[in-house]
Amino acid sequence: MLFLNIYITLFYHTTKPYQSHVNLPLLPRSAVTIQPCLAGCSGVFARFANHPYRDKGNPGLSAEIDKLYSRYYCKYYGKDTKAGAEYNEEQAIQRAQIAEKYGFSDIRHAMFYRTRTFSAKEYIQLLGTYSDHIAIEEKIRTEFFAKIEETINQYGGKFTLYDTIDLQLARKP
Repeated sequence: MLFLNIYITLFYHTTKPYQSHVNLPLLPRSAVTIQPCLAGCSGVFARFANHPYRDKGNPGLSAEIDKLYSRYYCKYYGKDTKAGAEYNEEQAIQRAQIAEKYGFSDIRHAMFYRTRTFSAKEYIQLLGTYSDHIAIEEKIRTEFFAKIEETINQYGGKFTLYDTIDLQLARKP
């Protein structure tokens, strides 16, 4: 049973694809357009989403990483510098309720937690898989990643992510 027809449209913002420093395949920037199914569709919706939060057990390291994000990432994307809050129950509820707009009912959510600890090198490899990080101009990205790795090593060589994983469930009669 289908509850949603999904139409994916790729928009090439440049003629040059992006490549990570960790031997990932060439990836274009893309955008996804989701259009609701026409009348008569029924089914279920299930979605997991991971919301990593920086190392709250090492506030000095987190503050230094935030400075690097301000200097490289936020400047590159023209975004204001602001440290994000850890994903919480209220946000999970609000996100789950979006399904109601599409005719779903019996909406539920659950939250799960885990921690992941990385060496400086492992953390840089993880960042190299994030599409928004891959899209940063290579020269800037290389310097940015090197500074993050250097900073993590200066603070003991380990970086912990605190993940909040939310599951959203809904049914469409």
